[in-house]
Amino acid sequence: MTEATVNVSEIISSVSGMFGDFSVSNLLLFIGGGIALAAGLVLAWFGVRFLTRKLMAALKKGKL
Repeated sequence: MTEATVNVSEIISSVSGMFGDFSVSNLLLFIGGGIALAAGLVLAWFGVRFLTRKLMAALKKGKL
């Protein structure tokens, strides 16, 4: 799994700047960031579930 680098100060300034000057591009940036975060969390959830089930099956069958 690759790690994404996150610049928190850019996110904070982007969100706080969005409230200062409301525009369509800022709204789309905010919504796009939320969708990207949700997609990453969903992929991580299913990845953990997959690995957990593989590990438990291997333990149950005595292969590990």
